[in-house]
Amino acid sequence: MSTDKPNRLGLLKGETMTYTVITTFPKEDTQENEKLKTSTHKETIFDQELDQVLDLYEGYERSGYKVSVAYDSGEVEDKTPFEIANDLDNLGIEYVAKLKFLEKSNSGTHEKIVELCEKIEQHGFYKYRVDVQLKIDEDSTVDINRETSWFAPDDTTYKVTPDVKSKNANDLLGLYEDLRDSGYLVDIEIKPKNNKDEDFATKLNAFPDGTIIKFNLSDAE
Repeated sequence: MSTDKPNRLGLLKGETMTYTVITTFPKEDTQENEKLKTSTHKETIFDQELDQVLDLYEGYERSGYKVSVAYDSGEVEDKTPFEIANDLDNLGIEYVAKLKFLEKSNSGTHEKIVELCEKIEQHGFYKYRVDVQLKIDEDSTVDINRETSWFAPDDTTYKVTPDVKSKNANDLLGLYEDLRDSGYLVDIEIKPKNNKDEDFATKLNAFPDGTIIKFNLSDAE
């Protein structure tokens, strides 16, 4: 009969899961040569087991910090974002699923961006922002004083940033699959809602081995 005891997430000895933890500490203002300098400190710790992650989280809270948590499992192949969302549903934890483009695959020519916007709208999402970047130098065809030159294809890049999110990840599944099939690099970010009544350990249980845990610390009021 096994005498192994489960850890705080119910995993038995031998069922090791590890995470990378990135902590961003509050900004600090220091005076140097009569000038105010603001600095930000980040700390990255690799190969942290579940209990170690929980100890870090609880330690920050005991030190008086307010801890905001984000989860990045985009590079993890063991579990899809939709499986993570399903696990959160089963745990009774609310979340927001958001579509993200990777490696600037949402940038390109006017023709490409029009096609991308139409594809997004076909799936019922009509809220997005289009930014235009002009290349201006001695070889550029863009004349800042001549508006008609702003659309020169060789010197103009367009970028669409859609506001595609839902409290149900399955609402994004059709668009996600369509974009991937069309060659776009996309991911679904799953962000559990911050609820003091819900235990951080319970939320962590939905995310796979290898997930990057991001702690953003702020001074508690």
